Amino acid sequence: MVVRKKVVRKNKGGTRTRPRFRGWLSTDAEEIERRRLRGREEGIRVEAREANQAFFGTFLAHS
Repeated sequence: MVVRKKVVRKNKGGTRTRPRFRGWLSTDAEEIERRRLRGREEGIRVEAREANQAFFGTFLAHS
């Protein structure tokens, strides 16, 4: 009989907390982090504007 150990892996990056944004007083680095966070958390709905063009058509993205 083979006994397997349960491996518990820790998150290498640690737990990320939401950064506190300061409105108009933000730096460029804070703005970049805000956009990265928004990209991870918010969904995007993509709508094809030209039904006959599957890959190279015009698309509309809603965020």
